[in-house]
Amino acid sequence: MKALYWLLLPALVLAIALGALVACGDDDDDDNDDDDTQDYPVVLAGTMTYDGDVTAAQIMVALTDHWPMTQAPLWFGYVDIPEAGFPFTYELGVDQPFVGDYYLLALIDVDPTDGLGMNPDIDPLAIPTAPTSLVEGTNGGIDFTFIDPDDIADDDDDDDDDDDTTDDDTGDDDSVETTGISGTVAYAGAATGDKVVFGFWDGLPIMAPDHTFEVEVPTGGFPFDYEIETDFTGDWKVVAFLDVDPNDGSSWNSEIDPSNWSMTIAAITIVDGQMTDYDIELIDP
Repeated sequence: MKALYWLLLPALVLAIALGALVACGDDDDDDNDDDDTQDYPVVLAGTMTYDGDVTAAQIMVALTDHWPMTQAPLWFGYVDIPEAGFPFTYELGVDQPFVGDYYLLALIDVDPTDGLGMNPDIDPLAIPTAPTSLVEGTNGGIDFTFIDPDDIADDDDDDDDDDDTTDDDTGDDDSVETTGISGTVAYAGAATGDKVVFGFWDGLPIMAPDHTFEVEVPTGGFPFDYEIETDFTGDWKVVAFLDVDPNDGSSWNSEIDPSNWSMTIAAITIVDGQMTDYDIELIDP
């Protein structure tokens, strides 16, 4: 059910969008492209910066009215990467009058033939932290700084962030201990639901999680204690949401489902043979 399809976020929605939308991009993408962009109602302009090693021909820029994305972006277009590489200035015309506050996401499309709008394993990303206010005409200063997926996923630059990372205690080998997380789920809002869905990511929480679990909300409601046993260890980013409408056709409905989601959510370490304390507070959208 929802646990199987958890988050319909950038990698999936951009892939769908590729077949549903027609992108309008700027073929030359430099500051001398006024003739190409002057007829567009909205123009994005700024600097693209990337210090990594991957090579590609194009950058995809997507526009959405909410973040994280739970549906296809409202618009997307492409910017060609010049032969000189990064950094470079760009102008990109938007063929629809998107005026107001929008989130802008960009990615370096390393393999445009992979069938994905975003491949989180290889595509460097520039992720929005706040909405951008767009006006008619040219919107300057919209800069994108791209980060490699590995750098986004591993916040502490620790080489020991693998699933098989364990912390064995000598002398306890003969005992069988429970591995997983436990704590309290709190929620002070008015939304109701029968279950809380947990997702575990070993990287950035913007795609379907690596593992999912469901916990029933007790009759007494919130707060309540929970316990999840896992067969994996290591460093994980754990996000949970209250499933307000299990029949709404989406994995996580960010418009109604309270959650603890954050792009910068801290990772917790699950240790073999131990229950890691992890309290969660769900917040209304």
